[in-house]
Amino acid sequence: YGDSTDPKPPTTASGASSSTVMSEKRNKARAAYEAKMRGQQASNIAIIANTPLVGGSRTKPPEIEKVSEPAPSPNPVEQLPNPDTGKYYKDLPSLPKNPPSAPKSEPIPLGKPPKDEIKHSTYPGLSSKFPDEDDKKPYQAPPPATIPSSGKPPLDGYSENPSQPDPESEPEPKPMQEAPLPPPALPLSTGPSFDPAKEYFVNLLNPSLSVAKRMKMMMEPLPKALTKVECTILRDKSGLSKKMYPKFDMVLSNNHKFLLSGQKQSMMGSAHYTITLENEDTSKKGAGYLGKVRSDSSKTEYNLFDHGENPTGGFAYEKIRQQLGCVYYEQSAANGKGPRKMNVLIPSIKEDGMQAFWKPLKDSDHMAAKFKIGNCDNMICLTNKPPVWNKALEAYVLNFSGRVTMPSVKNFQLIDPEDESKIVMQFGRVDDNTFNLDASYPLSFFQAFGIALSSFHYADQSLSGYITQLYQ
Repeated sequence: YGDSTDPKPPTTASGASSSTVMSEKRNKARAAYEAKMRGQQASNIAIIANTPLVGGSRTKPPEIEKVSEPAPSPNPVEQLPNPDTGKYYKDLPSLPKNPPSAPKSEPIPLGKPPKDEIKHSTYPGLSSKFPDEDDKKPYQAPPPATIPSSGKPPLDGYSENPSQPDPESEPEPKPMQEAPLPPPALPLSTGPSFDPAKEYFVNLLNPSLSVAKRMKMMMEPLPKALTKVECTILRDKSGLSKKMYPKFDMVLSNNHKFLLSGQKQSMMGSAHYTITLENEDTSKKGAGYLGKVRSDSSKTEYNLFDHGENPTGGFAYEKIRQQLGCVYYEQSAANGKGPRKMNVLIPSIKEDGMQAFWKPLKDSDHMAAKFKIGNCDNMICLTNKPPVWNKALEAYVLNFSGRVTMPSVKNFQLIDPEDESKIVMQFGRVDDNTFNLDASYPLSFFQAFGIALSSFHYADQSLSGYITQLYQ
C-alpha cells in the first residue's frame, strides 16, 4: 500500500494477515488433492498388473491415441495478480471437477411441529427461517379420522357432512346450456324504410343483370309484396309479314322498360306464339327463347310451355317441355253474342315459393284434360270476372280503374273464385295497337304475357267466324 493513510489489511490474533492464512489453506488443500490423485493412479496400475494371461502372454490394454487439445483461450482474469498474495490466479489450485455430493437432509416426520430452521434439500447452504409469529403459535394435531355409522372404514373423500365437499375430489360438471341461436339472416336492405317492391324493381331494371337471372325473374311468380305490376303491350302490324304474323312487345307502363317479346309463327292447323327476352330475334333458336303458346285444333285451348322438347320426338325425359299454364275458353250460350268465359289454369305454388311440376307426356295428362273431368290437383284455377249489363250504354261493362279506355272483346279481368274481390290480372285496350296489362301473384311475367297473347288470337278467330256467318 503506497499511501500511509490507506487502511491496512486485517490481521488475526497471532498477527498474520488474513490473506496469508487463506494462502496457507489453499496450499494444504492442493497437497491433499495431489496425494489423493497419486493414490488413485497406483490403484489403477495394480489392477492392470493383476489381469489374467490370454494365450500365454499378458495382454496389454490398447493404447489410446492422444489427441492434442487446442490451447484454451487466455482468461483475462488469470492474467491479473491477486492483490492479497501477489500471485496470479492461474497459479492457484483448482477445485475438483466432481465435488462430493451434499448430504441429504432428513425428511421431517408428519405430525411433528416444524423446526425453527429447515435446511434446503438441494442446496445445503440455504435455509429458510419461519416468521416469528408462526414460531409462537402452538402446534395443533390433526383430528382423528371418524368411522361412518355403517361400520365400514372411511374411504378417500368420504365426509359425514355432505355440505362440506372434499377439496381433492373433482367438482361435478355443470350441465351444458344450449347456446342461443343466432338471429335469422336479414335481407341486404332492412329497416322501416325497406320496400320489397322497390328492391324487386331495382334488380329488374339493373342493366348489368345476366340473361340467366332475367329468365329466372320472368318465369318465377311475382312477389306477394307487389300489389300489382302495371305493364303495356305494344302491337306491331306494320308491313305485309307483320300483318299476318304480328309482333308484340311487353314493357313497363311507367318507363317503357322492355320485358318480353312475342310473335305469331306460321303453323298449319293451330296458333303458335314464341316468347323471348330479345326484341329482335323472336325465333326458337334465339339466345333469349323462353317458351311458347300453342293452341289445339279447335282454337279454344291454349297451352303455355317452356323451351323444352315435344314428348313425341323421342327425347330424354329431362329434355321434355314443362307445362306452365293453360287458357280454356268457353263460348257463351247466347249464340256467341254474349261475353265469353275464360278458365286459366296454372301450377300450384309450393311452400318454398316454387311452382308445382307439370310435364305431360300425352294429351290426357294436360291441365285442360284434368280440369274437364273435375281434377284440379296441383293447379290453381282462375276465372274471368263476369261483366255487368249497363242499360244506359246497352253493353257489358267492367271497372278497370282507368287502365282501359276503349271497349273490346279482348278486355277481361281474372279473379280467384274463392275471393272475387281480388283481381289477379286485368287486360284491355287503350288504342288501336296499345293494351294495358296489370298482373300480380301468383302469376309470372311469362304466364301473364302468354294469357294476353291467347286473348288476341281467340278474339280474332271469333270475329272472323262471326263475319263469315253474317256474310252467309
